[in-house]
Amino acid sequence: MARPTFAEENGSPVLEIRGKKERGMWYMLHWILRTIISLVGIINVYTGLNAYNRKTSRSTTLWTILFTAEVSFIAFFYLFQDKWEYMQKQVVTLGDLPITLSNQEIPERFNQKEMLPEPCGKRSALMNLVD
Repeated sequence: MARPTFAEENGSPVLEIRGKKERGMWYMLHWILRTIISLVGIINVYTGLNAYNRKTSRSTTLWTILFTAEVSFIAFFYLFQDKWEYMQKQVVTLGDLPITLSNQEIPERFNQKEMLPEPCGKRSALMNLVD
């Protein structure tokens, strides 16, 4: 599937997919439409569970929890797959090489000897010496 790109036309950005502006507009409209339909479907299930509870006086807590878990899993999976390629690029494979730091790689501030704090002559509002 082609990734959408933005092109400039008369100073304003235009969504393009494979060079066709109409296809980009259709892609954006299709994405918005399917997102709205999915949200309305989720709301419909929760409303239906609530109506079933009121009509039959049976508890729908279990079904509500299960449906919420399902929707949460699907949302997580949808967001996760969007970032999967990015996460794969961030992985550094070291193989069987041991991790060692040479003396040059250690920042200067860690090589310095620890200095003991010396009291200063500043006084706080309570007239105590501030260390």
